[in-house]
Amino acid sequence: DEVQIQQETHLDFMAKHLDELGSLATNLSSSLAFQTDTLESLDGKSESMLFKSKMVTRRADRVIQKKSWTRAKSEFLYNASIRHNATGKYIAVSSANGSLGLSTKFNETCIFGVWQRQTSSKVFGLQSKYSNRWVGQNLLGQLACSAYSFDRREEWDADGAD
Repeated sequence: DEVQIQQETHLDFMAKHLDELGSLATNLSSSLAFQTDTLESLDGKSESMLFKSKMVTRRADRVIQKKSWTRAKSEFLYNASIRHNATGKYIAVSSANGSLGLSTKFNETCIFGVWQRQTSSKVFGLQSKYSNRWVGQNLLGQLACSAYSFDRREEWDADGAD
């Protein structure tokens, strides 16, 4: 039964190394979990710093505009509509009071011109093609389409807007 003894010896040898590999896999798993947590933390901090950097850039642009003799020029980019993914409805301007709502029908109240301010922060604005008014926030922080000009409350900033 020398073959059986060799097989037993070989199986013992493999079991020892499999235990060692299992231990290495466990250590590797915990190390990867720690690195994932670290990367998520860094990602969050990076996102926060990017947000703060954009905010500082916008404030600097405003200070420069206050000191400037002329307003920053705005450039028309394209017409667009905004569709709510969950319902398939379009954002539309109410003809009565300039409020924004969702509409099942796509018509001229759902079309907005996208304009970009020529500053370093590259903010954009949305102008209704129906009412020629600008989408912004009212004093209560709600969305409305009632402004006659593209001003601070009508500025928008989006990731990937470049």
